[in-house]
Amino acid sequence: MITQLIFQWAEQTPERTAVIYNGKARSYRSFARAIAVARSYFARRGYLGPGYAVLTVSNTMIFWIFSLALRSLGLTTVSVGSPAKLSPAMLRKLGLTNVRCVITCPGEIREGLDGLCTELGLNLLTVSLAGETPLPLERPDALHPLGGHILLTSGTTGIPKMVLMSPETDADVLRLYVELFGIDQHTLLSVFDFGTWTGGGYKWTACPWSVGGATLLEQGVIEQGIEQGYEPYQALLRPGITHAILSPAVLADILAAPAGAFPRNDTMQLAVGAGAMTRTQVEQAKARITSHLFHFFASTEGGLIAFTSLDTLEDQRWHRLVPGRMVEIVDASDRPVPIREVGQVRVSTAGGGVDQLPR
Repeated sequence: MITQLIFQWAEQTPERTAVIYNGKARSYRSFARAIAVARSYFARRGYLGPGYAVLTVSNTMIFWIFSLALRSLGLTTVSVGSPAKLSPAMLRKLGLTNVRCVITCPGEIREGLDGLCTELGLNLLTVSLAGETPLPLERPDALHPLGGHILLTSGTTGIPKMVLMSPETDADVLRLYVELFGIDQHTLLSVFDFGTWTGGGYKWTACPWSVGGATLLEQGVIEQGIEQGYEPYQALLRPGITHAILSPAVLADILAAPAGAFPRNDTMQLAVGAGAMTRTQVEQAKARITSHLFHFFASTEGGLIAFTSLDTLEDQRWHRLVPGRMVEIVDASDRPVPIREVGQVRVSTAGGGVDQLPR
């Protein structure tokens, strides 16, 4: 499980950086201790598995600390982002029958959250870890079957779905992502501001922690009840970035920044997914950001389907499939459609002769 890996690196390389959040670095020792303190908070209040915990925190760093602590205690977490996004309709859509608690933290904009939880009979925890002592992973009174994390799909591949990331799924997914993108203990991976309920925000963020590397998180923050925005290109000002992932929409925002707003970094590998880039975006990204540009094709439920190095403009015409993946275009009856006819993408792990897919 991700939590166990973080604690493992905290023992082996305690001073190595695990995460940088809005410019503030945390070592593996500090990260593991924060998770252990959160474990103590939840365990002392009886929040041990099974069941579900709904996280309504906008701060990505706090999400990871709370979620990894709760999962290690046996609960399964689901993130809905800021409290403003939580509604009775959303909770009904989740369809979870054993919601043990709704979790937020001080400083969040939470108008209506208290009343909503009272109306639905849900326990609302406003979590502050001040004064808590750490609860080690080995404490037998807090050992339960490990929990998972539920991702929420956007519905771009069909009906919106919920995808459970179990510890076993985590292990398989992280191994694949690490191998394809060349992530190791020397990596600093920037994930910009991908949401924690998305495949991109969850899977990519955790990749470096599986091998002892570091993740860079950048987002706007809430100060005195006011959300402070940030410009995506500011993440590129952080020194030492070796890898980065973003969407075409965020790439467009970065490329709209004035000339000289951020440095070119040809030691960085940049992967763009969650949509297709235009040819102009490819040319500008290679000219202004890095020459090492990739495109990934993925879905929340299917994970990585293709990962393509854009060495030439011709490469933009093709997807290079992840080993072991087979892609077909099918109709509503799940039958392959003839070439040049429109259908839906079906992805399987069966072997086959398909090794690249026209865009």
